[in-house]
Amino acid sequence: MEKMVVDTNAVAASLVKEGISRQILLASGILFFAPCFLREELEEHKDVFLAKSGLPAKDYEKVMNAVLASIVQIPADSYLVFKQKALELTPDHDDWPFIALALSLSCPIWSNDKGMKGQQEVEVLSTGELVELLRLLEKG
Repeated sequence: MEKMVVDTNAVAASLVKEGISRQILLASGILFFAPCFLREELEEHKDVFLAKSGLPAKDYEKVMNAVLASIVQIPADSYLVFKQKALELTPDHDDWPFIALALSLSCPIWSNDKGMKGQQEVEVLSTGELVELLRLLEKG
């Protein structure tokens, strides 16, 4: 797997805990993409993520910058052509940019959002499914 769209919830998980999500983002070799509003969305909930992480603010900022540096953030005009189709596919209208971006890049999405899995057009992998896939690729 070469490229993948990453949903905000997977990125948030990498910020609050030094675990598998952070390892995947920083060391899996996958090229990750996200809509350009990712940083703003994370900043909006920064206090919650900072509290959950237990990190001092300075260390949290370092982690966030490292994680965001591993994700190519794409401007909306690059995937807007897929907006209508994405809106038809997703029950949660907030998710359309991720689905539209995945459609534009012809790649799967990493997300733990069960609602996003309800559509059949774009493959959506949870963290557990992605870990399993990476293990299989490693062995193969």
